[in-house]
Amino acid sequence: MKKLLFLMAAGTLAVSTGLAQENTDISIPEFRQSMIDFVAAMGSPNSPDLVRQLQVVPEATLLKWYQGVPNGKAFKSAVAYLGNNRMAGSIRRAKRNGNLPGTAASMVAATRPFRPVQALSTTGFSSSAIPILEPPDTVLVAPHYPNPGDFNWSILANTLQGVGGLPGGDLSTVNGIACDINYNSAMRIVVSTMNGVNDVAHSICDAVPDEVIAIVFEGVEIPAKEICFGISLTFSLAATISEVFLADCERQSQLVGDAEHSAAYENTKAIANLELRLAAEQNLQNLTNPLAIFQAPIANGGYLEYCRAIVHDTIEKMITLGFNEAPANAALAQGDAYYNQGSFKLAFKSYQKAYGAAAN
Repeated sequence: MKKLLFLMAAGTLAVSTGLAQENTDISIPEFRQSMIDFVAAMGSPNSPDLVRQLQVVPEATLLKWYQGVPNGKAFKSAVAYLGNNRMAGSIRRAKRNGNLPGTAASMVAATRPFRPVQALSTTGFSSSAIPILEPPDTVLVAPHYPNPGDFNWSILANTLQGVGGLPGGDLSTVNGIACDINYNSAMRIVVSTMNGVNDVAHSICDAVPDEVIAIVFEGVEIPAKEICFGISLTFSLAATISEVFLADCERQSQLVGDAEHSAAYENTKAIANLELRLAAEQNLQNLTNPLAIFQAPIANGGYLEYCRAIVHDTIEKMITLGFNEAPANAALAQGDAYYNQGSFKLAFKSYQKAYGAAAN
């Protein structure tokens, strides 16, 4: 029945079978085979029906549709890559056991939630009462890639693995991998081709007069326009399939890129905080010529309160290691008393004493 419908539509859409070949063109049989190969490679539930339809579409109709193809050779090469990549992906999935040392899996294990950096601010501060700060975070973080346990992302990843856009294996080994750039390029070519062909197919069907009737089977009359749009649905579905896979590919790359950019930003701040902390600790140990900026309070553009936070943090760390830090705590308290009196240089000297007692 389907074959008969296609043959009847061919009479309505008949055109010359000659094709002026250019260096970017392929033959109509090659075009048919590339369309069939693409639909088969996508592995969609509709693929078997689409393949059967494409096998019986008359060459005259395919020739007309081919007018919407911007570059036949590029389309054929893209389809061949997608088919080969999908087959290679299936082989990789069969061989892998999901434990891949040195890949994204090890990075995921090291991932920790981003800890916000404590900004130095004068909000609520006064020179008569020392603000209690926590040292800004200096811990480096790994990219926060998609969660393998997320249902929606797992569908996206499994889809891309099925068509070769992502390597096979356990999802925790591929959640930090961008979609294959060659797959993305091939899909872009396919999408542009499918959309061009789809536009031509619809324009042809729009031109079919409404009153033209085709005698299809056992005397049943069906408008030729209706038959035509039934055939062009093949390309509409193929265009939709290709756009979905391209969107999935670009979404995965975006998720990976966003995670890595965010981690890079957080790590840039952490490294800057570490450099500032090292400079502060060096001045806490410099008993002869410390920099003035570390002796001045925040309200005056300095980092005295930050130095105090470092001293307190160092004391706490030493206590957790089992050291007696009573002398260091006494010097820290003396520094706080000087600070509250407005004696900032004396406060800094006391913090130096407390840091030395804790660190040495």
